[in-house]
Amino acid sequence: MWKIYSTNDEVYALHRTMGKIEKISFHSSRSSPLPICRRAFLDKTLPPIERWERAKTPSAGQMKAVAVLTIFFPEGHLSPNLPTEIAKPMTWLDAPPVGAVRIVQVLFSNDTETDVLRLIQDVGQQLVLHHRLRNGEGVVIRSWTNPWEQADLIVPARHDTTEDIIFPAAYQAGTARPVALTCTCAATNFVALSLPASAYRLAKAAAVSLKPIL
Repeated sequence: MWKIYSTNDEVYALHRTMGKIEKISFHSSRSSPLPICRRAFLDKTLPPIERWERAKTPSAGQMKAVAVLTIFFPEGHLSPNLPTEIAKPMTWLDAPPVGAVRIVQVLFSNDTETDVLRLIQDVGQQLVLHHRLRNGEGVVIRSWTNPWEQADLIVPARHDTTEDIIFPAAYQAGTARPVALTCTCAATNFVALSLPASAYRLAKAAAVSLKPIL
């Protein structure tokens, strides 16, 4: 689960299980020609994990936007057990079909919600949110599904461990996956990429050889 919220003209994103440790910030342009983005620990005594500049948001009427965060939810890593203890409002998105991935993207745009909705619906995408900040910029969240190919990923046991960690390509009914992580790629072309994944442990002798992610 992800939380994406704004305070004044600043936008933040954090993962539910890592929200007390780190967050991603998308700051407005105040002292720099280009707006600043950064991924950092909540502990302000620690240096930022990474920092980059995003392109300026195009003027209204250009029908363009700047993507700042793309999150991938592969079908094989989704859990069928939805949490029931969350009292705050949530936006649930449909799971992708088998062999596909749900993609969620955060963008900045100065175009109206009507124009943005028309543009993304024309290509079969879903408008999840359009929010206007105090400075006039619009925060857009869109979503769509794509085919997704992935082999099983196995992290071999190391040092004093006796179990491999298995990230299966497809969901296996009846198999608990207590190991969860979110892989975040370094920002490239102004965009940060994130991939949640889940896994289980298996005795080393019972594991198969390592296969790469496609």
